[in-house]
Amino acid sequence: METRAVVILSVLFVSAANLPGEMNVLVIGSTHSYSEDEQRGAADQKAFDAAAVADSLRAILAKGAEFKGAANVVFEDVFRKKTLPTAIGGGGKIMSMEYRCYSLAQYYFWPDGRAARLGNLSGKGKTKWN
Repeated sequence: METRAVVILSVLFVSAANLPGEMNVLVIGSTHSYSEDEQRGAADQKAFDAAAVADSLRAILAKGAEFKGAANVVFEDVFRKKTLPTAIGGGGKIMSMEYRCYSLAQYYFWPDGRAARLGNLSGKGKTKWN
């Protein structure tokens, strides 16, 4: 996990090192794991801490002379949940089911607020991401 965080930070820092002016970086991740506090047969695993990656990147960029005061690092949590009535089984019995969003693919297709989210991801929202 630590190696992956160092690699991600290194790639972001090296690719951003040649950018002039203001830099906007969006870090996306989930604050929850699919197996957290659940009895699903998997070990109780914590989510990769993408918020800590964003904090570390902020600290690194704050020390860089090129980006002093001009680096904007934002963390966006992909975790969402919603309870919906769902037809279950051959008889179509309606039950309340809780749906959860943990991954980038689920985040991309999650229906609530999708247009605004896709606009933000593509840089057509309030911020144009580097």
